[in-house]
Amino acid sequence: MPDNMFATIEIASRETAGVTDALLVEGGEHADLASTVAFSLAKQRKQAPVKIAQDLVLDLKKRPELAGITIEAKGPYINFIFGNAYVSNVIRAAVKPGYGNLEKKTERVVLEHTSANPNGPLHVGHIRNSIIGDTLARAFRKAGYPLEVEYYVNDMGRQIAIVVWGFNNLDNTQLPGEKEDAHIARIYIAANREIEKDEGITQQVNVLMQLVESGDPATVEKFKKEVSRCLDGFRVTMKDLNVAHDKFVWESDFIRNGSTEEIIGRLKEKPQAKQDETLYLDLSEFGFENKYVIRRSDGTSVYAARDLAFHAWKGKNFDRVIDVLGADHKLIGAQLQCTMRCLERRFPRSSSSSLSRSRRVR
Repeated sequence: MPDNMFATIEIASRETAGVTDALLVEGGEHADLASTVAFSLAKQRKQAPVKIAQDLVLDLKKRPELAGITIEAKGPYINFIFGNAYVSNVIRAAVKPGYGNLEKKTERVVLEHTSANPNGPLHVGHIRNSIIGDTLARAFRKAGYPLEVEYYVNDMGRQIAIVVWGFNNLDNTQLPGEKEDAHIARIYIAANREIEKDEGITQQVNVLMQLVESGDPATVEKFKKEVSRCLDGFRVTMKDLNVAHDKFVWESDFIRNGSTEEIIGRLKEKPQAKQDETLYLDLSEFGFENKYVIRRSDGTSVYAARDLAFHAWKGKNFDRVIDVLGADHKLIGAQLQCTMRCLERRFPRSSSSSLSRSRRVR
């Protein structure tokens, strides 16, 4: 039985009907495949489509390459029903090692997905993108692409600073049986409640953000400790889903290696760069009305600046970059692409369907 049954049926149907297109469609509930070619032949043969379908079925049943396939006329439609032997052969082939693998490619691909903020457990929105991302990863590997799957770890944003403040100032005893990411979420929620009561805590959080960006060793270690704790919880969830990442890339790396400052320096030279209390880009000429802030008034970089550095790194080291983004990141994803083009960096092919990153709920 031929492996490519669709092609076999298509060729046999074209030759039998004397047409260039067999007009094959999915058979729905009644068949595996169906053909509507009898309709297109009605005028030429001056016969009813029902009669044409019946005649074609008689001829198709005589073709040896279609042995084992049930062929029947249902009104003007020609239905093809695959037999048990075909299904059995397909299943046997599918369980063999290497089934579906294509030839090896040279185009290097990096795929980022999930990348949720490490301040609480993964929820269904994150998991949606985990499944989409992991499915894409499996497909690209089957297609022969050298692929690296990455999780981008936000280890220095405001939310993480709030977590660190909470662990420094509140009772942070882990409850019996409490998963690490659930523990982080509980402290994060408690810290936010304290901030609502006392606005002065916001300044303490700001100081933590300044210290971590300046590389203060003790503060960096505190941030890393709590983020790592949450990631341990994420890994358990990912393992249960059979979703895997090749590399966890830490946001702070792009501060430490100077690439964020290099990106900011280049952006300051662009005509879109504006300075008031903050450094931001005016992207109104590209259809964006809001400010694209790059650096805060206190001199610390924002997430967008570090994300630009991360994507510059990906564009340099890979031929194709795919982000799995959530719907809430449609705007910032488009702004990032626009800014990368302003920087004249090579930026990857992308589309609205493949641009969705589930991280950064602000």
